[in-house]
Amino acid sequence: MSFVCDTVELTAYIEKMIKDYKLVSAICASPAVVLANRCLLNGKKATCYPAEQFIKALGDLYTGADVEVDGNLITANGPKSAMKFSLEICRYLAVEPKF
Repeated sequence: MSFVCDTVELTAYIEKMIKDYKLVSAICASPAVVLANRCLLNGKKATCYPAEQFIKALGDLYTGADVEVDGNLITANGPKSAMKFSLEICRYLAVEPKF
Protein backbone atom coordinates (compact mmCIF):
# COMPACT_ATOMS: atom_id res chain seq x y z
CA MET A 1 0.00 0.00 0.00
CA SER A 2 1.36 3.43 -0.82
CA PHE A 3 0.32 6.89 0.20
CA VAL A 4 0.40 9.58 -2.44
CA CYS A 5 -0.72 13.15 -2.05
CA ASP A 6 -0.11 16.32 -3.98
CA THR A 7 1.70 19.30 -2.52
CA VAL A 8 -1.54 21.18 -1.83
CA GLU A 9 -2.83 18.28 0.27
CA LEU A 10 0.52 17.90 2.00
CA THR A 11 0.71 21.60 2.83
CA ALA A 12 -2.86 21.62 4.16
CA TYR A 13 -2.13 18.55 6.28
CA ILE A 14 1.02 20.06 7.79
CA GLU A 15 -0.80 23.36 8.42
CA LYS A 16 -3.48 21.45 10.33
CA MET A 17 -0.85 19.58 12.35
CA ILE A 18 0.78 22.89 13.29
CA LYS A 19 -2.55 24.52 14.13
CA ASP A 20 -3.59 21.56 16.30
CA TYR A 21 -0.18 21.67 18.03
CA LYS A 22 0.67 18.15 16.86
CA LEU A 23 4.26 17.12 16.38
CA VAL A 24 5.84 18.17 13.09
CA SER A 25 9.35 16.88 12.47
CA ALA A 26 11.71 17.15 9.53
CA ILE A 27 15.32 16.14 8.93
CA CYS A 28 18.06 16.92 6.40
CA ALA A 29 16.82 19.12 3.53
CA SER A 30 13.11 18.80 4.35
CA PRO A 31 12.95 21.65 6.91
CA ALA A 32 13.94 23.98 4.07
CA VAL A 33 12.49 22.22 1.04
CA VAL A 34 9.16 21.17 2.54
CA LEU A 35 8.49 23.49 5.47
CA ALA A 36 10.22 26.80 4.66
CA ASN A 37 9.40 26.73 0.94
CA ARG A 38 5.71 26.35 1.83
CA CYS A 39 5.85 29.08 4.55
CA LEU A 40 5.03 26.53 7.26
CA LEU A 41 7.62 27.46 9.88
CA ASN A 42 5.55 30.32 11.31
CA GLY A 43 8.57 32.00 12.90
CA LYS A 44 9.86 28.87 14.61
CA LYS A 45 13.59 28.19 14.85
CA ALA A 46 14.82 25.31 12.72
CA THR A 47 17.92 23.58 11.43
CA CYS A 48 18.60 21.65 8.24
CA TYR A 49 21.32 20.10 6.14
CA PRO A 50 23.98 22.82 6.04
CA ALA A 51 23.93 23.48 2.31
CA GLU A 52 23.86 27.16 1.38
CA GLN A 53 20.54 27.01 -0.51
CA PHE A 54 18.80 25.30 2.44
CA ILE A 55 20.21 27.73 5.00
CA LYS A 56 19.07 30.59 2.77
CA ALA A 57 15.54 29.11 2.59
CA LEU A 58 15.35 29.07 6.41
CA GLY A 59 16.80 32.57 6.69
CA ASP A 60 16.88 34.04 10.20
CA LEU A 61 15.16 30.94 11.58
CA TYR A 62 18.26 28.79 10.90
CA THR A 63 20.12 27.91 14.10
CA GLY A 64 22.87 25.60 12.85
CA ALA A 65 22.18 23.14 15.68
CA ASP A 66 22.30 19.39 15.10
CA VAL A 67 18.72 19.18 16.39
CA GLU A 68 16.38 22.09 17.06
CA VAL A 69 13.18 21.91 19.10
CA ASP A 70 10.79 24.85 19.00
CA GLY A 71 7.40 24.02 20.45
CA ASN A 72 5.85 21.24 18.38
CA LEU A 73 8.51 21.49 15.65
CA ILE A 74 11.57 19.24 15.74
CA THR A 75 14.18 19.56 12.99
CA ALA A 76 17.59 18.00 12.45
CA ASN A 77 20.48 18.63 10.09
CA GLY A 78 20.89 15.19 8.57
CA PRO A 79 21.80 11.53 9.01
CA LYS A 80 24.61 12.24 11.49
CA SER A 81 21.97 13.62 13.86
CA ALA A 82 19.35 10.92 13.28
CA MET A 83 19.78 9.37 16.74
CA LYS A 84 19.51 12.74 18.52
CA PHE A 85 16.51 13.56 16.30
CA SER A 86 14.83 10.25 17.19
CA LEU A 87 15.45 10.74 20.90
CA GLU A 88 13.94 14.24 20.80
CA ILE A 89 10.85 12.84 19.08
CA CYS A 90 10.62 10.17 21.81
CA ARG A 91 11.00 12.84 24.49
CA TYR A 92 8.28 14.98 22.92
CA LEU A 93 5.93 12.00 22.73
CA ALA A 94 6.88 10.87 26.27
CA VAL A 95 7.97 7.49 24.94
CA GLU A 96 10.91 5.65 26.46
CA PRO A 97 13.16 4.44 23.63
CA LYS A 98 14.13 0.77 23.71
CA PHE A 99 17.53 -0.21 22.43
